[in-house]
Amino acid sequence: MGDALQCTLPPGGARVTAFASAPVCRAILPSMFIGDYAGFLEKDDRHVNKAYLLLALFLLTGCSTGGHGSVMEKVKYDFGIGEAPEGYVSGTDQVYERLKSVGEMEMKRMNADTRLGEVKFREDGLHGTYFKEVKKYESAQALDAQPMSRGVNTDRGYYGYVEYRYQIYQSEHRATAAEAESLTASTPTGIEGRETYRYRFALGGVWDGQQGEKTNR
Repeated sequence: MGDALQCTLPPGGARVTAFASAPVCRAILPSMFIGDYAGFLEKDDRHVNKAYLLLALFLLTGCSTGGHGSVMEKVKYDFGIGEAPEGYVSGTDQVYERLKSVGEMEMKRMNADTRLGEVKFREDGLHGTYFKEVKKYESAQALDAQPMSRGVNTDRGYYGYVEYRYQIYQSEHRATAAEAESLTASTPTGIEGRETYRYRFALGGVWDGQQGEKTNR
């Protein structure tokens, strides 16, 4: 049981005493009842006062939920507020642990999408040659995981970031585009690069299965 918390509802209302274990209750409740409601609430309106009483009790009950399974507690721990209980695994930790497998699956998909490559033309004086070029993703590394929203409501889930490293491969050169189209781009050019993609995860740390969004991160 936490500290006793009291608050007085609008003028003419009742005084509520409850136990709240989450500090956030102390921040939420005062802000709800600040101000002079006398201008639009009648002091003897028992129905209105009863409604405020029920609302206050509801908030206090929700805030004082025990254990580290409440939504407010999870939000606090994900943003580094307070010390998480021993053995607690945050949503961002769950997402980060799954990024490696997500990255490996996505790398296979991206390589399948680019396996046919692109036929390009290289000018050489009055003439030129055609060749095929392919971007091959060769590694995937988990970078970061973070809540989608920096506010109290994190029901939207999480973002997970994966960095992919790739290398460009080319085929032999041919006189026509049709000839180059039938070739395999298997010669490394030494041209390398990296790209970062952002993926979406539900509140439970489950990937939504959608392709990532390329970012400049």
